Parts: sequence; C-alpha cells; structure tokens
Amino acid sequence: MPSGGFDTAFGAAFNNATNRLYYDTRTAPLGPTVRQALQRGADAALAFWSRTAGWLEHERALYLCAKVALRLGEQATAVAAAERALAVVTQNGNDTVERAFLLQLLAAAVERAGASTRAAALRAETDALAAGLDADTRQLLAQDASEFPPPPPAARVAFIGGGNLATALIGGLQREGALSALHVVEVDAARRAMLEREFGATTAAAPDASLAAFDVIVLAVKPQQMREACTALRAHAGAALLLSVAAGIRATEIARWCGTDCVVRAMPNTPALIGQGISGVAALPAVSTAQRQLAERILGSAGPVLWFDDEAQLDPVTAVSGSGPAYVFRFIEALQDAGRALGFTDAQSRQLALATFTGAAQLAAQSDEPVSVLRERVTSKGGTTAAALAVMEDAGIGGLIVAAVKAANARAVEMGQAFGAD
Repeated sequence: MPSGGFDTAFGAAFNNATNRLYYDTRTAPLGPTVRQALQRGADAALAFWSRTAGWLEHERALYLCAKVALRLGEQATAVAAAERALAVVTQNGNDTVERAFLLQLLAAAVERAGASTRAAALRAETDALAAGLDADTRQLLAQDASEFPPPPPAARVAFIGGGNLATALIGGLQREGALSALHVVEVDAARRAMLEREFGATTAAAPDASLAAFDVIVLAVKPQQMREACTALRAHAGAALLLSVAAGIRATEIARWCGTDCVVRAMPNTPALIGQGISGVAALPAVSTAQRQLAERILGSAGPVLWFDDEAQLDPVTAVSGSGPAYVFRFIEALQDAGRALGFTDAQSRQLALATFTGAAQLAAQSDEPVSVLRERVTSKGGTTAAALAVMEDAGIGGLIVAAVKAANARAVEMGQAFGAD
C-alpha cells in the first residue's frame, strides 16, 4: 500500500473528485451508477485520510461521508459520520467554523432520523456559533443548509386494513419520523392488539368520525372488500386524500363509492414488505400537488415510486411489476429444481439459485449498460452458458414471457371492469 505523501495525494484526489460529483449531480436523479460512485468515493477518501496525521483532512472526509450518506437516504450512517467528525474537531481545538458546519449537518441527519427535538437543539447551537462568524462564512453556512431543508411536517395517516402491506408502510413511515398520528381500522381483534402494541396505533373495528381529522386514508383491503370498505368510509372521509393500494380497483370507482375525487391509486408489489418494492401510481385531477407529494412519501417508504398520467397504464404495471415477483420466484424455483437434478441438496440448490439471482439483479441495477450486453458478456461462444441459452431460445422463452405478461395485463383489465360493475 502507498504511504506518506502518496497517501495524501490519493486522499485529496478521492475527496476532490467525490465533492465535484456530489455538487455536479445535486439536481440529477440518483441512479445506481451515481449512488455507487458517491459511496465509493467518500469511503475511499476517508480510508486514505484516516491514515494521515492531519486532523482537518480526516474531519472533512467524515463530513463528506455524512453528506453523501444523507443524500443517499442513509440517515443512521450520516449521523454516525457527523458525530465522529465533531469528536475530531473537539479533540483538536474545537474550531468554530468547522463545528458550525458539522452541527448543521448533524441537525439535518437526526431530523431525518426522526429526532426533531435534538435537531432543534443542534440548530440553536449552530445559530449561536454563526452569530460570531464573518458574513462570507455565514453565507456559505446558509448555502450548505439549503441542500437539506427540513422534511415536510409529519402527517396524520389512517389505514383501512391492517395487513402485511399496511404494516410495511407503517414501519417505513415511523422509521422516517413521518407520522404525527396513526389510526388503523381492522376487523380482526388480535390484529388490532398487535398494531397497538407494536406501532402505538389507535385502532377501531369500523370507520368512524375520527377519520375526518386525518390527512390521508390508505385503503389497504383486498379488492373484493373494497366496495364495502368504501361504503362504510363514505360518511367519515372528510377532506382526506384517499390512497388505494388494492389491485384492480379503478380510482374513479373509489371516488364514486366514497363520494370524493381526492383519490390516488397505487400498484405496489410484494417486495414492499421489506422496503424493496416499486409502486406505479396515478392520481385523479382533483388531487393537489401537496397531496401527490404526501402519497409519494407514504409509498416511498417501501421503495421507488413511478407516476403515470393515465391510470389505464396501471394495468400493465400490474402485469409487469405487480405480478413480476411471482415470475421471478418461478424462475428461482426452476433453477433450484435443476440444481437438485444435478445432485445438489435442497439447501445447496436454494443458496446457489438465490445468490445467483440476487447478484445478477444487483449487477444489472448498478450498470448503465443494457441487460442484453451483460448477458452477452457471460455467454462465451460454444460455452456452457451458450448451450443453456440455446435450449431456452429453442423453447421460445422470450415470446413466452411476453405472452405471459400480456395475459396478466388482460386479466387486470377484466378485473377492473368486474370490480367496478354495479
């Protein structure tokens, strides 16, 4: 490994390059490549500076790590890095300027982690330090603060239905400190007790007048239960936004049954249960910008959100990503079967299949290249992969998958029509 001046040169290069990338991409979408580059650059800068004697460089590398982590949504990592940087500053003279910038960053990190009281105290300490700084430094401090404005106020959220998807959304919102009040309407008494115990929710067996006090009501019941749920809700919804996460039910039907046009319809998928889902979303015209942002915040706690102008596009979303996890599970199942046929144990087959699929999916997600190019790189002419893919192509696997997804789309359209029929 390099040492001495060479270390310093490498550390400076990583730090400067990552800083440039950070500021050059502030308004750009955080794609996999940018995320990976920011993370690796910050980690590398810290690794190099940690081996040198200069405390200021070490502190600024930690500061960069904290800013990158905060931008990537990793609040706990950001808090830890900012606190380490503050400790470095404290041990080396407690420089007022460095401390002010770090306190401000730490305030943003803890606020996003849900510790609003501590964030307020940190901002008060920052303001006290800033009062003694020169005008140019105060301006830089203000510019730095603008990168991480305070999050939106916590919302009052009610759920109709307290099943697995509802609890996944609730857990994500609570981790982000996004709830000021939580109420769940759930018919099952044991489930209500669990929601009260684990999430601190108020609960009820049926909708009542208390729902009028909530900003958004999430409709998380099964499609076949939606009409009945909406009928019971109609007298109590008030001005709340209605957010449906049920498959197949049109937003216009929900609006008709509930007597309000403030409806957002979402199609999440089952990986939302572990915060790794994706939701296709559409809103009726009456939904305001602020309400769309609220819906996105709720759904975003379980994964990315993709908006569509035309609600009809949620049928193909259902076919591709809503049903998609089942296609993936079926492929993994077949790969496990193949492993067993070749002599592996159940455990070995499962481990090989899951690791292969997870790794390949992550590689595709982190690459800017088409998956066809990634496939070609694994496929040597005349090799084992080519032999396997030839069998798949002879069976028409590509056409079969397209036909399967089209069948799912057709069924989604049929279900929407059936559920909306009087």
